[in-house]
Formats: sequence, C-alpha cells, structure tokens
Amino acid sequence: SLFPELAELYMKNNLLSSLHPRICLPKLRTLVLSRNMFENLPTGMFSNDRFPRLEELYLDSMSVQIAIIDRNAFSNRALRNLSLMYNNIDFSLSPIHRDSFVGLPNLFFLQIGHNYVNNVTSQRFLALFGGLTSLRRLSVGVALANNVTREMFRPMKQLLELMFYDNQITSLPDGFVDDLHRLQYLYLGGNSFASITEKTFSEETLKRLRKVDLSGDQFQCDCDLLWFRNWLVREPHKLKSLYYTYDCKNLPGIHVQDFYLDPQACMLPRVAYLFIDVSLTLILATFTLITTLFRFRWHLRLLLYEAFRGRGDLRHRRLRKGRFQYDVFVSYAKPDLPWICKHLLPELEGRLRLKLCIHERNFIVGNDIVDNIVQSVQSSKKIMMIFSKSFIRSQWCQFELNYCLRYVMDFDDALLIVRLNDVPARDMTSAMIAVMKTTTYIEWEDYPGDAVASFWGRISQALQEVFFYSQKFTDNQIYPSEPPERDITEERNGHTLIVYSLSQLGLKKLKPRTDVCFIT
Repeated sequence: SLFPELAELYMKNNLLSSLHPRICLPKLRTLVLSRNMFENLPTGMFSNDRFPRLEELYLDSMSVQIAIIDRNAFSNRALRNLSLMYNNIDFSLSPIHRDSFVGLPNLFFLQIGHNYVNNVTSQRFLALFGGLTSLRRLSVGVALANNVTREMFRPMKQLLELMFYDNQITSLPDGFVDDLHRLQYLYLGGNSFASITEKTFSEETLKRLRKVDLSGDQFQCDCDLLWFRNWLVREPHKLKSLYYTYDCKNLPGIHVQDFYLDPQACMLPRVAYLFIDVSLTLILATFTLITTLFRFRWHLRLLLYEAFRGRGDLRHRRLRKGRFQYDVFVSYAKPDLPWICKHLLPELEGRLRLKLCIHERNFIVGNDIVDNIVQSVQSSKKIMMIFSKSFIRSQWCQFELNYCLRYVMDFDDALLIVRLNDVPARDMTSAMIAVMKTTTYIEWEDYPGDAVASFWGRISQALQEVFFYSQKFTDNQIYPSEPPERDITEERNGHTLIVYSLSQLGLKKLKPRTDVCFIT
C-alpha cells in the first residue's frame, strides 16, 4: 500500500467511476466517495481484502444513477455505517442483486433514503436487508414507501431507531414494531395514514419508546382516533415534532390534541355506525324517490297512458251502451260561475242543445258531495275542466280533477280542457301541469270577433263524438261501432259544419223531416 497509515479519505465531487483493483488501504476507517460517477458497484468493491478496517462508507448523491449493485458489493466485516442516499436507486429492480448487502455482520447504520422502495414487496425487502441482524439504525425517508409490515423488520432484533418519514404509507399494521424489543425511536411523520389505534402499539412498546414522530399525517378525527388523541395529550413530550403538527384533516384548523368526542358517542362499534349510515341513506333515498314519484305521479301516469292507450274501443262501447243523463260534466270553481252562465251555457245548451251538468244546478240536495261528483261524472258523456286561478285554489276542483283523470283513463278517453285567461303555470298543481303537458287544450281570451268564434268552433269539434252518440237525432237507432266517415266538413262563421249521409249513419227509423243529418 502506498498509504499504509491512511485513516480517512475524502474524494467527493470528483469524476471517479471505478476503483482500481489493486487499491489497498489497510488502516482506512472512513471513505467518502459522494458526488462522483459510480454507476456500477461490482462484487468485492469494498471487501475486507482491500479495506480491512473500513467502518464508514459514504456513496451519496452520485452525479449519475447507480443502476447496478452486484452480489456482495459491500461485503466487509468491519463496516458499521453505510450511506446510499440521493441516488435514485430502484431497489425493486433485478440489477440490484438480492445479495447486495450480504456479508455485513457488524453494520449498525444503513441510510437508503431518497431512493425508490415503492415497488419493494415485503419478501424483497427481507431478501435485501433481512441479513442485517446487527442493524441499530435504519433510515428509509422520502423513498415513496407505501406499506410496511411486521415481517419486514422482524430479523432486525437490535434495531434502536427506525425512520420512514415523508413517505406514502396509508396504514400501520397492528403491532408492526412489537417484535423490536430494543426500539426506542420511531419516526413516521409526513405519511398518509388517517388513524392510530390502541392495537398499533402494545403496552410494552409504548413504555419502551422514548421518541415517536407521527406528525404531518392525514388524521381523520373521529372515534377511531380518540385513543391516539388521549395519548398525545398524555405524553406530548414523547410525540413532539420539530417539522410537522398533528392536524385533523376533516376538521380544518383543529389540532388532534384539541378535538374532543364524548366517549359515550363512541360506544357503538364501527359496523353499527356503518349500518346506521347506510340505513339512513337508503331511507333518505327512498323518501326522495317516493316524494318525486308522488309529485310527478300524474306526469308518469299520463305518459304511460299515452304510450299504451288503445284505439278508442272502450270509449265507443261506453258511449254506445251507456245511459247518460248529461252530455258534458263541467268542473269549475265557484268564482268562475259568471263565465259559465254568460258564455258556456248559452253556447252549448242554447245553440248546440247539449245538456250540461253544473253542480250549482244539477247536484242533488242532501247527497254527499263526493257521491254527487261520482254519479254526475258517470252519467256524462264528456268531461270538461275549466282551469283558472280559482280552480287552482279549490280543493274540490283538485279532487274532481284527480277523480276524472282516473275515470277517463279507465275508458281510454281524454279530458276537454278550457284555460281561462292567463293561468300561471308556476301556481298549478302537479296534476294540472301534467294534463297541460299531455293534452291539447283550448284557451279563452275575452276578445271580440274571430277569436271567440274560433274558440267555439274548436269546442264543437272536440264534442263530435258527443254529437254523434246523442239521443237527439233519432228515437230508435242502431249505432255503428265507431263514428262514420264525414262527407263534408267546413267552417261557417267560426262554427264547424259536419255532414253525414243517411246510409253512413245506419239509421233504422227516421223523423219525417230528416233527409240529411247536420251535426253542428
């Protein structure tokens, strides 16, 4: 050896990429090779034959990535301190031989932080470092570690200090350091676990630990963390951190040691809370669904009715075989009676000679109102609804609307809707809105001239079937299954004129004056 007495050698910040095979420094104790160009660390590079008394070896912050570490690269019985920090070494890859750290029976301190261990399994970790049974201190900070297991550290019985700070660990297994009977210092700050429970550390471990750093994690302050909160309050000196604080992620601005929950509120097990949460969620969802369906029940019923309605056979059969007392049942609010008397009755009863059911006039005195409504609807060929602001506010009108909707759907019919003036849609009930959206309605505007004439023309057109099946045209007749085809249809002065031939009507007995049947 050229330097047989050399004890310390500092060669950092150079361009070294390898060591000459004939180098021998028999008394060298400290070797610093940081910030050089080592990409490959071959077998025996730091063996006892070359460095028989080497105790400290620093290979930090290489200018290139250390990509290959061969078997027994560090094999040296004298080595006590080894640092490989800041080298971007991926310990999960095969070029890092699983026996790289074999032959280090007296290694006390290993630093492999600021590398990559995120893909290192528990078995791979044991293969690489499980032979370091004399290890006192292990530093794996800022290495993207995402899990730790109890088995990973079990062979390291002499471990005094364990550092896994600033990683991505999301949970700590129960008793994961309970096998390390000499462990006194544990640094796990800056990770991502949300809770620490009384099962994480045994009573013996809690007494043995002198310093624990669990700060800067994503603590969820709830019943599961109550035990840890009490520990933090009881021994703040042991859990004190110089870098982070203990904060509640779910309670911004609240420290873990400051949050409080009544122990009585945490007596139920977590499964019970989960069951209650799920049950309440289902109840709320069911209630919301039922409320929505109830609110839009007529929309849905009318849409289904329109989708599956027949061709009118039920309606025609009812009109053909039924015995009716009225031609049209009129549902209206009492404040709209002046419009009924001034406009509707003169036109339909006076000019068109139909018989209307008006509850002010035709309901039987002494009968129950509901019975009067049901009997009158069933005794009428057609149902007319007069929608108005007063209709919206009338509970009886809303009852009549709901009943009549069910009734006409049972017989494949439709309501005849008259909308008086401007009725705000925002004030309408859900049943009224559903009808307005699915049924063509006639709107009354109190304008003179053609607008009024057109209104009555459309009313007459909507009552064609009532005219056809009316008993006014003949004393004894056989009705066809459906209204016949029209020979002539034309508008005269705002009124609809419909002409049928005698043969189409199939009349059995005619009045002497009848040659052609005019239905207006």
